[in-house]
Amino acid sequence: MADLKRALDQGVTRRVFLLVLGLLILALLALGISQFVNALAVHSINTSSVGAVGPAGPRGASGTTGATGPTGVPGATGATGPRGLRGAAAPIKASTSGGSYYVNTSDFISSFIEMPTSNVLVGSPTLSSNYLAGTAPIYEGTSKVGTFSASFLSMQTADGISTDISGYLSTSAGLVVTWSTPATVDSMELDSMADSLVGDNLVTVTTKVGSSAYFGKTFSLVVSSDTSKIYFQFNPAN
Repeated sequence: MADLKRALDQGVTRRVFLLVLGLLILALLALGISQFVNALAVHSINTSSVGAVGPAGPRGASGTTGATGPTGVPGATGATGPRGLRGAAAPIKASTSGGSYYVNTSDFISSFIEMPTSNVLVGSPTLSSNYLAGTAPIYEGTSKVGTFSASFLSMQTADGISTDISGYLSTSAGLVVTWSTPATVDSMELDSMADSLVGDNLVTVTTKVGSSAYFGKTFSLVVSSDTSKIYFQFNPAN
């Protein structure tokens, strides 16, 4: 009986041991499963989609403007442009009142030329003769406005010296006249020839050069002189 009882006790002890062992294994399995589930949950949280981006923050204040840099060195002066063309001279305005002009006596005398003359017949009453011509610029105030020329045919006889003068005057304004004057001179010297121009003449503008307000007008021409000039004064006669 004692052996049977011992055997039964040993069997109970073995079953209790196996039960406890099984419970321990189940507890370990439950703990392992719990940790595995927790790990999966953490992994799911870590791998979830990223949340939406939040709205942008306010823009920062603008920075202050930087200081102005120093003024640059001026560039070199450019080359001078070509000189413009000279404008045409203003036309001289004609006046039908005539006008006053003069020539310098020295200019007139210095231009003189002499053409040779001689008696045609032996025993001619002509004792001597000469034929002179000269020209000079005309001035109105200080402006040169035209040309004067004259020729002098002088013949000396026992009765004295007579001279036939042919005068010509032309201005840029269109006053163009010619005249002839007989004169008596004291000698055939050049100064005496120039002085023989003095006198009164009635002249008509019968030559038209370009546009002339003088054409067809008649003037009283007074020629006078002093020690340095010969003057021409035109006064309307019609």
